[in-house]
Amino acid sequence: MNPISVLFYLEPVCFRNDPLFFLHCVELISEIMHAQHGNDMVFGFASSTFLCKSLRERADDIPHYQFIINPKDILEPFEFNRHAYARNLYAREDCKETNISLVRIFREIDRKYAPDVVVTFSQNIYLETLFGHRRTLFIEMAPLPRYNCGLSVFIDPLGQRLTSILNTQAKRIRELPINQKETNDLLGLWNQIIKIPATEHPTSKKFKSWLDETRCGRSVILFAMQPPDFPTYEAAYEVLPHDAVMMRWLDDLPSSWMAIATYHHQYLPAGIQATESMLAELFPAFTVMPEELAISSTTASEFLLPHIDAVVTISSAVAMTGLLYGKSAVTYGQSYLSNWCENNLRHLSKTTNLTENERASLLMFLTNTYCHAWSDVLSGPGYFTGFVRRMLESPDPIEPFFDLSTWSFSHAKKILTGQEEP
Repeated sequence: MNPISVLFYLEPVCFRNDPLFFLHCVELISEIMHAQHGNDMVFGFASSTFLCKSLRERADDIPHYQFIINPKDILEPFEFNRHAYARNLYAREDCKETNISLVRIFREIDRKYAPDVVVTFSQNIYLETLFGHRRTLFIEMAPLPRYNCGLSVFIDPLGQRLTSILNTQAKRIRELPINQKETNDLLGLWNQIIKIPATEHPTSKKFKSWLDETRCGRSVILFAMQPPDFPTYEAAYEVLPHDAVMMRWLDDLPSSWMAIATYHHQYLPAGIQATESMLAELFPAFTVMPEELAISSTTASEFLLPHIDAVVTISSAVAMTGLLYGKSAVTYGQSYLSNWCENNLRHLSKTTNLTENERASLLMFLTNTYCHAWSDVLSGPGYFTGFVRRMLESPDPIEPFFDLSTWSFSHAKKILTGQEEP
């Protein structure tokens, strides 16, 4: 059996003024290489000089090919505007000119290395079109809760956002053939691992107490804000500051709703307290959380979800967790949830929360072949290689994800907990 040649592609352009911003992805790639080394897999890596050097330092003596991409070359067609460059990667209408430099680089890599599959961590229309869905795998953190949930990733051959299987096959996922026992078991598992621990956490109880005093009969929506200067913000939506995004959403929000906001743990906007006070004066629907509750962490949103009615975001996975809770959700940006949600708060009254069967079907899909426990990916030779080989051999890139013949409740539990059954 011939070895599989894998090319890891990591975005070479610098975002958030940090050439090593994607260093965490280098760590993940290094871990995969160490786990799969010597198991019929040949490695290549394409990125910036900084990230190529970082991988060399972490790969030890594992042989791999490297292709250095100069960010200057691929930014030049956009006059070095990285937001326009990112919007082009998302195939946005205002930036649809072809990035000839990036096309030439990918074709040269294909000529020299001819990878069987390209593994990437960000949306890229050129990888989709030049290498095709049979030769491209998009990896990202799984759209599952962060609190009390095991570390897992999703792997999608079609894309990360609008073109992903999760988005394009939303109707089919909702209608998976799931029986009542499976529905009860899956929702019971969700309650046991996710809902009850989140609801019973001391911070969650403080949120509930405050909301009970504040909401005055109104429905509550959470603004799940994301860090700017990154493709999942400006490319997925628009180049707008946080306060402008929040004003737009508040202007769209029906008058019967109350809005609160949380921020990503990696980015708390400067002067946000003053900004929120201003928004509360301009828009009566917006409520500033007390200082002791106004936290920016990986779990703040998840402690609020049991007690609110809806979530709005650009493309955050918080919206998926909200859907799995049975809440309403709205996504304004290009997202793998676009076909699961309304795209404007003016349509909030039209939203239909997922039924229990639909929630269980979504959980079954996510815990079947779409999401992978990180411990499995790193479990040594075999798992990752086997998955890649099955994808390469499949005549259809979509159908393997709907083959439920190997799905099991114990595997679903492992995905959610990150732990094997005792």
